[in-house]
Amino acid sequence: MTSLTTQNQNFEQAKKLVPYVYSRLLKKTSVSVREQEDVMQEGYLGLWHACQNFDPDKGFAFSTYATNCILNTMRKFVKKAFKHEESYSLDYTVDTGDDEVVLQDIIGEKDYSYETDFIKSTLNKVLEKSTENAKGAFVLSMKGVGQEDIAKQYNCSQPYVSKMLNRVKANIQKELMA
Repeated sequence: MTSLTTQNQNFEQAKKLVPYVYSRLLKKTSVSVREQEDVMQEGYLGLWHACQNFDPDKGFAFSTYATNCILNTMRKFVKKAFKHEESYSLDYTVDTGDDEVVLQDIIGEKDYSYETDFIKSTLNKVLEKSTENAKGAFVLSMKGVGQEDIAKQYNCSQPYVSKMLNRVKANIQKELMA
């Protein structure tokens, strides 16, 4: 543990890391305007956590340790904030005129109506813009394959698969709302 004076000095010297880490995170995730300030605040909490727990005897530079703490805190917040947000779900309800149908149910139907064509063309448009890994992961997840199994197949981590799927789902939602 470091002294309170050292913690305060480290915090003041490293305050600029938070916007830097935020800009890196923003490139990899889609954060709405209303959440940007909250994500930045979480970053400052992560920096304070780094100041309190930094151990110089472990041989790491403070900035390295602080960057990881800030990034992890921001990622946890973003994951938690978007966990229950409707725009990241395929449970979107489509009004077909006669009744309401869940988007996930429409995607696999063989009966082609205007709504189904619209949704399929939207999916195709979004998937065309996605990476090959994101396309494959999305198709596998729609078939019921778990994220850990997808991660093994693509030789990556489960959080990375989650991030890819969330990006695809967010792009689908944006396209449907456009």
